[in-house]
Amino acid sequence: MESRKANLEHITKLDKRSVYPPSVDTYLLADSIVNDIQFIRSLNPAIILEVGVGCGAVLASVGINLGEAYYLGVDINPKSAELAKTTLEINNVQISEFIAIDIFKGMNLSNKVDVIVCNPPYVATSAEEYQECQARMDISSSFSGGVDGREFIDKLLELASDYLSEKGVMYMICEIHNGYIDGTKVSEERKGCEGVMVLKRTKFSEIRRIN
Repeated sequence: MESRKANLEHITKLDKRSVYPPSVDTYLLADSIVNDIQFIRSLNPAIILEVGVGCGAVLASVGINLGEAYYLGVDINPKSAELAKTTLEINNVQISEFIAIDIFKGMNLSNKVDVIVCNPPYVATSAEEYQECQARMDISSSFSGGVDGREFIDKLLELASDYLSEKGVMYMICEIHNGYIDGTKVSEERKGCEGVMVLKRTKFSEIRRIN
């Protein structure tokens, strides 16, 4: 079955100033997951969570190609949660919820999530810049990843090991400067995304940092 593309025509220039817009890595993540959709379908997933939902492009792409599930989008940026809600409504993904929250401050999702999706802030910056950007709760929180681009990622790996169900999987973007992260590469090489890849991980993947 031919994959379907999400309708993103409603996203304006003004939106792109306050919410991480559809970018090359966005499409790399979305396409990599859709290419693996038969595997995801075999899991019969009930809950699909996107951490850092942005404009909702990835979650909408999953929804229109997978079908019925509960789609949960979380973002520290309130404008992202609002725009992502509109994106899924326009794409007729019916069962969804969007929450503006710091995912690391706790949600009751232990062992409940079948698919986690994340394009984390992976750009290497100082630890101070990472903390400042997260505190702003705006578009800057989408970029700064702290030392080696790993500060958000390392917390995400811990989170996934808790939230994923026994059969669950996570698809996440990372880049070569983040160092080794346990997982299976499921993305293709793509112009404009040199050094960037999509990793597929399970609940039982290694979470210890390996340099």
